[in-house]
Amino acid sequence: MTTNKLFLVLSWIVIFSNLGKAQNLEHGFTISYGLSKITDNNPNGYQTQISPISWKLGGFYEKKISPKSNIGLEVLWVQLGAKAVNSNYKLLRFIGGELDTIGTVTRTEYTNLSYLGIPFFYKYKIDKFGFRGGIQFMILMVGSSSNETEGERNGEPYHYKSSTKNADVQRFDFGPILGFDYNINKRYSIKMEIYFGILDISKNTRHKSNNRQLSFGLNYAFK
Repeated sequence: MTTNKLFLVLSWIVIFSNLGKAQNLEHGFTISYGLSKITDNNPNGYQTQISPISWKLGGFYEKKISPKSNIGLEVLWVQLGAKAVNSNYKLLRFIGGELDTIGTVTRTEYTNLSYLGIPFFYKYKIDKFGFRGGIQFMILMVGSSSNETEGERNGEPYHYKSSTKNADVQRFDFGPILGFDYNINKRYSIKMEIYFGILDISKNTRHKSNNRQLSFGLNYAFK
């Protein structure tokens, strides 16, 4: 299913690329790698950590509206990862009609989210630099989660792993993007970008979670 959805997004990118050529827009491919995090206002003993499993792949389209200004959009496959660790997780069991602790372990939870991302942006150019800001809309394509527990239970070493193909998150997200790019030459440019998700993506009403992503990438423009 993941492969089919990724193929569908890449097909859209190729179609939009041909449309960009037909409309005489600056267009090309973009790829980025970076860091991501899902914030949590009610961690319940968990510490959220930055995940290195974060990247973006897609196409970009820009139109010049003045000598120093462009507007544009991108069509992206956005991969976000998250990690949360509880180093004092209690394993509980009813013993003699009472709830008792049978072990204290470290529990690590991982979340992987794949989105179709469509950012719209305005860019102001100063020489070879372009400063950009806009808003990015995200549609969840695939979500999965897993956890790993390690420690002692009843005085014995304990290790357990589990996973699910369905992450317990909302389907939609959006938020502002800020960044800049630098033109190396007519075809290549490098860029940095930050995304701040506004919507609460958690389906758990006791938690409020938001996507965050910092990425560094490369653009290749067709000329």
